Amino acid sequence: MKKFVSGIIVGALLFGGVSAFAEDIKSLVGLKVQAETTVSVDGQTLTGIIVDGKTYASVRAIGESVGYTVTIDGKKVNLKVGDSVLTTNSFRGYTKEQLQKELDTTKSLLSSYNEALGSIKSSIDSGKYDGEELQYLNDKYKQLTDRITKAEQSIQDIQAKLAEL
Repeated sequence: MKKFVSGIIVGALLFGGVSAFAEDIKSLVGLKVQAETTVSVDGQTLTGIIVDGKTYASVRAIGESVGYTVTIDGKKVNLKVGDSVLTTNSFRGYTKEQLQKELDTTKSLLSSYNEALGSIKSSIDSGKYDGEELQYLNDKYKQLTDRITKAEQSIQDIQAKLAEL
């Protein structure tokens, strides 16, 4: 729930205000930084700056602090939550009960992935498919193996965090 609320807040800050602040950002060129400040996001302290009485903070720092994967493509910043598999960053502030629930959910997800992987492997091995259909099955097999790897890593991360508590 905390991640969901953080996601809404970050989304509102980053996307809802983009057009409203577009003119302000252009006008930052040539202005002096008046002061540095701290910005607290989900318990993590980040550095921000104050220019013309407004506080600015790094989109990357804010996004990563709440568990987003941040990539930059030219002038476009992309924030991605992922494939329902949490990162270690996501567990900050979780109680033992919340971590256990995440562990159970991730284990269930891993089980579903393994089941689907077995079904796809059987279809590939059956010899009934070729060409585009076989390529499609191979692509899905690769996607699932990647998701399984991420889920297994998340399980290890959650178990390590539980051991810390």
